Amino acid sequence: MNTYESILTRRSTRKYLNKPVSKELLEKIIETGRYAPSDGNSQSNHFLVIQNKQIIDHLVKMVEKAFFQMEITENMYRSLQNSINLSKKGGYVFSYNAPVLIIVANKKDYGNNQADCGLP
Repeated sequence: MNTYESILTRRSTRKYLNKPVSKELLEKIIETGRYAPSDGNSQSNHFLVIQNKQIIDHLVKMVEKAFFQMEITENMYRSLQNSINLSKKGGYVFSYNAPVLIIVANKKDYGNNQADCGLP
């Protein structure tokens, strides 16, 4: 598959099977993420792999609570507005019940942290 085909066939998955992901596949995904560009080649991203269902469920509840407490503003992204509205209704699950979460993190006070984390 070439880059053009890859871009045209990319999809946002919102339904996952409750099936373990192999260690080999997770390592391949992380290795691929490490090759994403970063500002000034800083390579300061960290990848946190969470496979424990109890921890994922706890994070889901924390995220729902955080969105529940937010107010919608005029120029807010529509997807963020949707997350807030769903949280206020109850039952918002940002992870779509995926068996694994990979969190990309960076230094809190690094000026390009959001962009760098969004690239992998």
